[in-house]
Amino acid sequence: MSFLTKHLVYYPIQWFRREPIRQCLQELQRTQFFSSARLAAWQLGLLRQAIQHAERTIPYYKEIFQSAGFTSDSLKSSKDLARIPFLTKTVLRDHMRELTDPTYRGPLSSKTTGGSTGQAVTVIKDRVATGYARGVMWRNYDWWAIDIGDRQGRIWGIPIIAKQRRKYQLVDLLSNRIRLSSFDFSDEDLLEYYRRLSRFRPQYLYGYASMIYEFAAFLDRKNLQFSVPLVISTSEVLYPHQRELIQRVLDCRIANEYGCGEVGPIAFECPSGGTHLMADNLFIEVLREDGTIARPGEMGQVVITELHSRAMPLIRYQIMDSVVLGDSACACGRGLPLIQEIIGRAYDYMVSRSGKRFHGEKVMYLLEHLQDRRMGIRNMQVIQESLTDLKVHILRDNDFQGQALEAIRDYFVEAMGDDLNVAFQFVDAIPRAPSGKFRVVVRNF
Repeated sequence: MSFLTKHLVYYPIQWFRREPIRQCLQELQRTQFFSSARLAAWQLGLLRQAIQHAERTIPYYKEIFQSAGFTSDSLKSSKDLARIPFLTKTVLRDHMRELTDPTYRGPLSSKTTGGSTGQAVTVIKDRVATGYARGVMWRNYDWWAIDIGDRQGRIWGIPIIAKQRRKYQLVDLLSNRIRLSSFDFSDEDLLEYYRRLSRFRPQYLYGYASMIYEFAAFLDRKNLQFSVPLVISTSEVLYPHQRELIQRVLDCRIANEYGCGEVGPIAFECPSGGTHLMADNLFIEVLREDGTIARPGEMGQVVITELHSRAMPLIRYQIMDSVVLGDSACACGRGLPLIQEIIGRAYDYMVSRSGKRFHGEKVMYLLEHLQDRRMGIRNMQVIQESLTDLKVHILRDNDFQGQALEAIRDYFVEAMGDDLNVAFQFVDAIPRAPSGKFRVVVRNF
């Protein structure tokens, strides 16, 4: 079935769409093994081409470059990009027409992404851009011996509009995958997921980190047996305790994927344990708050320039994520740079009055501690309303112990200051974002 799906369905559809995925994939299989120096030189050449194209054809960039006193001829090294202002989600939303090449005549597609904060943006993609994005994805999956057409269990969003739902049902059928909702679910739903996956026997499971964790935790609670060769965790930070439980319960290997809807995969974990940046499709800057380049081991904000997009190229696009760069070579032999840690969205960490930041992992560490002490808390979400006000949503088990609230309050007060106000709310379920993601921390300012 996998062979038929790949050669009689997938590739013919991409050919009909005029998407050069075969050529893109072949090139990406080669560039991943470039040395660091060769990759940097190759990247700079593609970067110059992208900047020259934007300067010639994109109204927004013509004006921005002129205002900044920047020309494509002045791009001597990647550091010269710093002269170009950042592209924000607000600018992308408000200047969509000016950011699009009015002379482009090839086939196009559009995609609207809401993101964790609900700030929806629409991007226009030409077929070369989507070919490279899909090529990167399949190249990465090949690291784990997953090929186009292999059976996939997908824990993901399901459209609420009937017409769109029927469309995705057809896409899933042609793609040799089944789709399980990550939106609203109960133990009965998770039991049905278990039954469907057991019948389908996927070669890999793909979906939100938190949903795959919820599924594995359910199986663990109910003593149900299910295994899968590979889990690809995506769209959310995968915390260490989640990885441990998923591996143990599903008896699987885990590949962690990091990306965003506007540009596709940004980084991907290889079997040797390194998380590689997709530097052969994107130019990725990791910057300190003052805009200077972060060193390995430092947290910095991710800024992305697309190398192959022409209809609507994103140049120095702020995705509001933070990562920590790595500085070592990977045992796999690939020259693609490494990141040491994925911090996540800017609005997915708390901030104290003193300016200290706390990643969602701090909340997950506390949750794991309370669960180890059998305090009866299944899950929690922290909402920061101001520098001195936290609201904590608590999902209780039947064996809930009241002293857990005191432990939670003390934990955050010690970290963030004595003037911190902590309010608790018991809930029957913690709602997910419209995208289906679970946000451990929600910062509302």
